[in-house]
Order: sequence, then C-alpha cells, then structure tokens
Amino acid sequence: MNDQKYRTAAWLVFIKLGTGLFMFVTGLILVAAKNWTPAPVAVRGFILVLTAVLNFFILMRLRRLLWDRYDFHKLDILIPIVAGADIVLEILNQCTEMAQVLNPGEAGKIIALRILFVIVPYGAVNLVYAAGLLKLPFSEKSLLRPYAFLNLAAGIVLISMILVLISPIFGLFLFALLLLTGVGSDVFLALTFLRSRETEQVEFV
Repeated sequence: MNDQKYRTAAWLVFIKLGTGLFMFVTGLILVAAKNWTPAPVAVRGFILVLTAVLNFFILMRLRRLLWDRYDFHKLDILIPIVAGADIVLEILNQCTEMAQVLNPGEAGKIIALRILFVIVPYGAVNLVYAAGLLKLPFSEKSLLRPYAFLNLAAGIVLISMILVLISPIFGLFLFALLLLTGVGSDVFLALTFLRSRETEQVEFV
C-alpha cells in the first residue's frame, strides 16, 4: 500500500515542476521579445516566490518521510534551513530581476550581483543539502539516491554560473543542465512520495 499522507506531497511536487517549467518558458519568451516591463516581471516573481513557499511544504513532508521510512533525523535542522533559504534567495532573485528591468543601464552589474550573492549561495545550499541526503541508509531500490545526486549536480551547476561573468555563452549550457537536473530531481522526489514503505526496505550496514 502507498502511504496516503504522502500522495498530496507527490502531486504538489508535480505542480511545482509544471509551474517551474512554465515560468522558464515565459522567461525565454520575454528575453526573445525584449519586453521586460515591470508588470510581467512582477507577476512571474510573485508566482516563483509562491513556488518557493510550496517547496517549503514539500521539503517538510520529505523530512517526515525520512522519519517514517528511515528513522533518519540527521537532517531535522538542515531541511528547514534549506527550505527557508530557498524562499529568501528566490525573493532576492526576483528583486534583482525587477531592478534589472527598472535600471537597464546597470543590467550588467545587477546580473553580476545576482550571480555572486544569490545563485552561487543557492548552489552552496544545494551542495550541503545533497551531502546530507547522501548519508541516508539507502536501500538498493530507493529513489532518494538519484534524487540526492541530482541535487548535488544542481549545486555544482549553480556555483558554475560564475562562469557567465567570463562569457555569456556558458549560460546557455548551464541553464540547460540546470533544467535537466531540476526536472529529474522533482520526478524522483514525487515518485518517492508515491512509493509504498515496503518497496524501500532499508538495508543497514
């Protein structure tokens, strides 16, 4: 049997994934149209901050799953910190995006500040989170192992965004990698919530 209390969390992950992909596409459309006016940026920012708040609930439900299935408590403090940092960094990210629209002449400086003080720190948070997850006593069938590795990869990609300051061409490649790791990690997390306790028997060594 599936743990019914986690089914809602699974569907929320899929909603978060869909919202993220939609926002990614709309962002590309705005860039292509060069129509970065405050109104669409404000709407996008509001939705993305709400998505970060949704992610807070999802991660707190993951913490409960780690208790129930693994009796694992080493991330009890780290998970709320990561979830809270996600909200704070997303708010800062949207503020810098709005600042870029309102001050196009300073766009280069604002992008550099966003990379150094928002994106790179978020990558570091992802690395710490992934390192904590990798301490789990995984079973061979656990989907949390690839989820952890994808978060590790996402952290590395985010920190590597500093290369965009050298050449914007790196941005296209890194954004593509970030999209793939984000989609993959969300899918593995949703499937973890949907799986039954019996399919993830823990193998203690």
